[in-house]
Order: sequence, then structure tokens, then C-alpha cells
Amino acid sequence: MKAPVASVKLETKRIPWTGNHQISGVYATSPTIRATSPTALVIAHGVGKSMSSRFITFFHVEMARRGFLTVKFNFPYMEPRWRLTRTPDSKEVLVGCYRRVLDEVRSQYSPEKLVIGGLSMGAAVASHTVVDKPGRKDVAGLFFFSYPIHRPGKPQELGVKHLFHVSRPMMFISGTRDPNARPEQLKDLTSKLGPMAKLHMVDGGDRSLNTRNGRAIYFKTLDRAATLLEDWVKTQVN
Repeated sequence: MKAPVASVKLETKRIPWTGNHQISGVYATSPTIRATSPTALVIAHGVGKSMSSRFITFFHVEMARRGFLTVKFNFPYMEPRWRLTRTPDSKEVLVGCYRRVLDEVRSQYSPEKLVIGGLSMGAAVASHTVVDKPGRKDVAGLFFFSYPIHRPGKPQELGVKHLFHVSRPMMFISGTRDPNARPEQLKDLTSKLGPMAKLHMVDGGDRSLNTRNGRAIYFKTLDRAATLLEDWVKTQVN
């Protein structure tokens, strides 16, 4: 899979973190972006791969190509200079990191709309940034790729109560073979969340939305998801 890169400018940032530490982030823009107050999309990686994963990189670049300011970043445990293991940080550290990135985006661009999300763990962390105290008040909407509503093989252990305290539009995009979100439970959840929650299911898709039908089909699946995300931001997020 090769993400489209034409006309997209990538700028790597070192974002101050605790002490003398920094975290890595990348801003993506294109000539179609508005000169002032763009809509910013911030996307966080999943538990096992960094911001450089193919999935995150695709949406980071593709959404920039479609005219958004997009930002991806590493959580602290994915900065190789800090740790030899890849054990995720505590929830408090992950949420604090996400909020620090949002502060940086605000200070650099002052976007008129700030829309945040991520893949799996990154999606869950994004949701906590607006619910856990002190919650972010400047987030206009949240997008969730493969939101982990339960642990693999344990559908009875739902971790979604906090989502009912989210008062912003939410877009869920998930595959029917995602081990962390059984389709019937995800449909039930979004139904209970009400009109603020939208759901798109990829038939046969795994946690990366891959249906295992070849590279061309996978690219079309991701492109379709990008179109759904673009339309949702433009029509549902105010």
C-alpha cells in the first residue's frame, strides 16, 4: 500500500514533554489548506506500532491532501531513545501526552476546529482527553478507528461508560473482524449513544480495516474511510 504524497508538506516537530524529554510529532499540510484557522485533525497510534505505521501514515497524509491540517505523534513509550521495551504508559501519561500535543497544535495554528482521534488504543486515549478531569473544552469532534470497546475474547468487560459523557459528535469506523469490538456490541453502543454517534462497519475488516483481499482492495477500503471521515467533519462537526 502506498499513501498518496503529492503536494503534501511534512514537518517534523519535537514537542516538549516532561523534564528534558520531548516527543515526536509530524504536521502535514497541502496547498489546499486555508491560510488561517484551518480545521486540524490529530490522530494517535495504536498500542503496538508507532506514528510511522502504514495505517496512521495513510490517514495522516491523505487527510492533509484533502485540505486539513493533520498531526500525528508518538506516545512516550514509543520514543526509542527512552525505553527498550514497548509497554504502554499509564492512562494518565497517555492522556497527558495527548493534551500536550493539542496545546502545541493550538499554539502553532489556532485552528477553528480541532478534531481528534486515533486507532484502537489511540482512539480510547482521545476519548479520555475530553472526559477525564480536567477535560478538553476545545475539541469539536472525535473519530475512532477500531475503538476497543472490550478486551480480546472478553466481550463482557466493556470499557465504554465514559463515552456517554462525551457531548461532541463521534465517528466510529471499525471492521467486523476486530477482536476488540464485536459488531453487535458496537452497533448497540452507538445506538445507545444517540444521534451524536455515527458508525461505519467494514465487512470482513480487521483492526486495521484490512479485509485480506489484496492491496488494491485494501487501498480502496482506506480511501472510502477517508471520504467518510472528510464528509463527517465537514457536515457533522461544528
